[in-house]
Amino acid sequence: MSNAPFLSGPVSDVLRRGRDRYNTKFALARHTYPALDGAALGDNLRVYVAPIVEAVAPAAQDETFDALYDISLELLGKEFFGPQTRYPLVLAGWRELLPAVPELLAEDPRRVAGAVTNALYNLSVEPNVKAELWLTEMKEIAAHCADAGEFLAAGQILAWRAGLAQYRMGALAAARSLPNELARMVLALSPVAPPFGEAINLLQQDPWLDPGRMKSGPHERQWLQVMASAGGFRGFGGPFLTPPTVACQDGQLIVSDAEHSWLLTADLFGATLHRLGAALPPNAPQTGNSMFKLNGLGKIEHGRNTHTIPWLAGSSSSAANETTLAATLPLSHLLFLVALVGE
Repeated sequence: MSNAPFLSGPVSDVLRRGRDRYNTKFALARHTYPALDGAALGDNLRVYVAPIVEAVAPAAQDETFDALYDISLELLGKEFFGPQTRYPLVLAGWRELLPAVPELLAEDPRRVAGAVTNALYNLSVEPNVKAELWLTEMKEIAAHCADAGEFLAAGQILAWRAGLAQYRMGALAAARSLPNELARMVLALSPVAPPFGEAINLLQQDPWLDPGRMKSGPHERQWLQVMASAGGFRGFGGPFLTPPTVACQDGQLIVSDAEHSWLLTADLFGATLHRLGAALPPNAPQTGNSMFKLNGLGKIEHGRNTHTIPWLAGSSSSAANETTLAATLPLSHLLFLVALVGE
């Protein structure tokens, strides 16, 4: 860390007290990341770490710096930081969010900084999510959180609402752990929603239910509707090399192209694909119960509800679980998601 003399204030003091230890950490990190640069680390400490450390109480500055130093080494080694980063949202989180929550960060710097960084990374790599909104709402919700645990639980819920559908069940479980008033705020529950426990149960059962439009009592009407699409051609940044097909196995929607298969998670807030491995074999058996049916003319049935979508006529494959029908077309790299939605 020979490039650190230009640092001043609390960060300089912490470095001076632990210079040998931090130099050893840097040397060890270089074995894992040979391109790790001391000047880049010094810049990171000055631009990002110093303002965060200065924001926390003096008693927590050493522990906070230690956690941020270790995380910085890894992020710099993986090129998450720096002018050429592909993850500017991670930088924005360190610049805007972490200094804005000094008391929450000081409770457990390594856990809070690590969780925030991980969330920002996941939001960065997933297309079609509201990543900047997550950052804004986290800064707003922090004032209502009594401790770091509540703050991180709120972050999980907001990440789900930002579009990370794979977090849905974990987010709803996290909501149950929060005080009701805070949970209702983070979920953006309708003022006329059912009692909190009942509302969470309903959201667990129906991934297409809008928390902001929930109301007590049964839905008066229900209809079939295309809710989302997912996928895309690999040559344009999507996941699929060839037009995909979809199957349902044990209630999970599995999407395949010529090379790979993915688990599809989808709900009102987003649709995400998660690589599983090799493509499913042709005509893989469908397992799971569903009331959805799609015929060759694009007519969809679910119990007494029917809806015809002409452009789904001649679909190349379709599969459904209890809540969602997925359909693909022979000349498209997208898959389309249909659900039964209520008033």
